[in-house]
Amino acid sequence: MKNPVWSEDEEVLLVDLYFRLTKYNIKINDADQEVAVLSYILRSHAKFEGFDIGPTFRNEIGIKKKMLNLRYVDTQGAEGLSAYSKGDLEMYKKFINEPEKMREYACSVIKQWNMF
Repeated sequence: MKNPVWSEDEEVLLVDLYFRLTKYNIKINDADQEVAVLSYILRSHAKFEGFDIGPTFRNEIGIKKKMLNLRYVDTQGAEGLSAYSKGDLEMYKKFINEPEKMREYACSVIKQWNMF
């Protein structure tokens, strides 16, 4: 089963985590706990919405790959993976100069989803 395209809300949470990690110079491969939490949130929300999700749906490996795609965009191709999506690029460009606004948006998504 192929996983669906990431929604805007999912992209917001992903890019927000990426911005927070880079702000504190945390490498993606050293962010296992943070990535696990994001995976749990995304998978739990999908289940709550009634989606039939498989083992690869928003799992930790997939999230790290998406974050490495953001790293590629962020470093203009010097690091990361080049398989970024249109959504990755759009969300990154939208908030690269406004990480605090991104954080607010991410918090509103979590509240809207009634996750915490």
